[in-house]
Amino acid sequence: MTQRAVFALTTQGAKLARSLGSGLPADVYLPGNLSGPGESSFAHLKDAVDQAWTAYTQLIFIAASGIVVRTIAPMLQGKDRDPAVVVLDQQGHFAVSLISGHLGGANDLAREVAALTQGEAVITTATDCQGLTAIDQIARNLDMLPEPVTAIQRINTALLENRQVHILDPEDRLRWGDSLPSGYVPLKTSADSGPLVEVSWQADSPSRADLILRPRCLVAGMGCNTLTSSREILELIHSVFAQNNLALASLKCLVSTSKKAEEPGLQQAARQLGVEFICILHHRLQNIIVPNPSTTVHKHMGVSSICEATAILHTNQGRLLVSKTKSQNATLAVALDH
Repeated sequence: MTQRAVFALTTQGAKLARSLGSGLPADVYLPGNLSGPGESSFAHLKDAVDQAWTAYTQLIFIAASGIVVRTIAPMLQGKDRDPAVVVLDQQGHFAVSLISGHLGGANDLAREVAALTQGEAVITTATDCQGLTAIDQIARNLDMLPEPVTAIQRINTALLENRQVHILDPEDRLRWGDSLPSGYVPLKTSADSGPLVEVSWQADSPSRADLILRPRCLVAGMGCNTLTSSREILELIHSVFAQNNLALASLKCLVSTSKKAEEPGLQQAARQLGVEFICILHHRLQNIIVPNPSTTVHKHMGVSSICEATAILHTNQGRLLVSKTKSQNATLAVALDH
């Protein structure tokens, strides 16, 4: 399954849906009398959308905007949870970014669709109309989670009102250097007034930030006994992150040895955390210097470390923020990615 689905209701719309399905790509949903091989059919649009709403991150409708609004209205939860929604006329003249323009990527999707149909993208978000870079667009482009989401409007409103937004980014994870987008200025002193956005992987910050952007830069190296439960693994991760002031939203991935690639507890824990589970070829761990080598691990696994070694290796010798920490059946180390 792709991350995109396109819905159409008419014969002409179906033709355009098939074109978008191959061009984007996207899964195609059509009424039963119009669907063909490899396409999903539906009897009622609402039932199909109910199922697609959480299965896809981006939805395209070739239909009247009123139909789409009435169909999706009961499912709307918030800009950080709703999929991107783009509405298109059946001639492909206009691709309207309707829902989740920035965080969900509907604005970019509308531009992509318009390019394929040789139509026009209709973008109504105020920052885009004024040529400004919205803070939630920045977060999406860099895969950072904004916290709290409710503060996004405050920051973007300040930009629209020509008020400076201060940026605290000590590790330059925005990669702006000295060239900040219009409306943004670096925070020079804690006395600087005005809205403040901080980029941080620390759970609690002493700054007065209105909004924190969480970069995905924390790598959790994991080792475990065979058939260790995902519950124990998750409890260890949550406990270690809380005790060390690490933001769970900045977790990038779980990483372990290739010998644990089929370990169900690690696979399930990664899925529940919404991160990737990465396995490193076991022989690559043999010469990694770690602060806490284990003779027991070496006896059974042929290497001196799993959790610290995989965390260090996957971050290319990144700083080890948390050395090996144990639960009954699992070990965890956390390294900072560059």
